[in-house]
Order: sequence, then C-alpha cells, then structure tokens
Amino acid sequence: MKWLISILFPVICFSQEQIDTCFTVSELEDISYTLDSLINQNEINEQIISEQKSIITDLETVIKLDSLNIKYTEQQNAYLRDNVLFLNKQVELLQPKWYNHKSIYFVAGILTTAITSKFIIEVTK
Repeated sequence: MKWLISILFPVICFSQEQIDTCFTVSELEDISYTLDSLINQNEINEQIISEQKSIITDLETVIKLDSLNIKYTEQQNAYLRDNVLFLNKQVELLQPKWYNHKSIYFVAGILTTAITSKFIIEVTK
C-alpha cells in the first residue's frame, strides 16, 4: 500500500489539468485574418527596412563624395590664392619705374635737342 501511495502521490500532485480552449469558427477566422494581416504588415515593413538600408548606404557614399569634393575645392582655393599672390608680385615687378615714363623721355629729348642746337649755334659763331 505504501508502495502504491508513493507512486500515485507524485502523479497526482504534479499532474496538470489541461484547460480546454474552445473557439468558435468566427473567432478562429478572425484570428486567422489577424495573423495574415500581421504577416503582410511584417513583409511590408521588412521591404521598407531593406529599402531604407540601401538608401542609407547610398547616402553614405554621397557623404564621402561630398567630403572629397570639399577637400578638392579647399585645395583649389589655396592654389588660386597662391596664384593671386604670385600675379600681384609679377605686376609689381613689371610695372614701369618712375624713370621709364614717356613724358620724362619726351622732356629729356627736347632738352637734349635744345642744348645741342644752342651748343652748335655758339660753336659756329
């Protein structure tokens, strides 16, 4: 008897009752439609996520290209600034000096002619 009680006691204590869940046909159809709609929404969301991932990778490449473009533009600006400085220096070097002015040569030519003619006139007297 003790042997039988020792075997049946754990079976009775640890056994679980199954709860009967009965759904009507309309409830089962509603659950099925709900599951189908959720599955469709999940597929749509997965497609949106994959499209967004591809857009993100495209935008990351655009960012890299833009940063390269900015670096090249900054480098080009630096070269152009250096070119302006060199051209300003060239203009300063190529500008005529005060003694290379045409009016000075004109006045010098008139004075030379006048002095020479005066000298010739006095020598011939």
